[in-house]
Amino acid sequence: MDVKAHVEVYIVFNKEPPEEWMRLPGVRAIKAEELVSIDKKIVLVVGDRELAKQLGVGYLDEEEASELLQYLKRLLGGR
Repeated sequence: MDVKAHVEVYIVFNKEPPEEWMRLPGVRAIKAEELVSIDKKIVLVVGDRELAKQLGVGYLDEEEASELLQYLKRLLGGR
């Protein structure tokens, strides 16, 4: 594996992403219709298990997504 490869983290929502996700550094929060490719991306779909299954990516329910957001905010020092 090439450690110099750039990997992007995408959190995908069926609707407009919550504002809190939009301000999180290092993470792109987008609507599902905006996802063009999953190549070289870590992708987690929120609230749509079927879409996650079709794409072959991770799935989070709303509660898990909220917990991840809080964890990342703490990890990044409350940014």
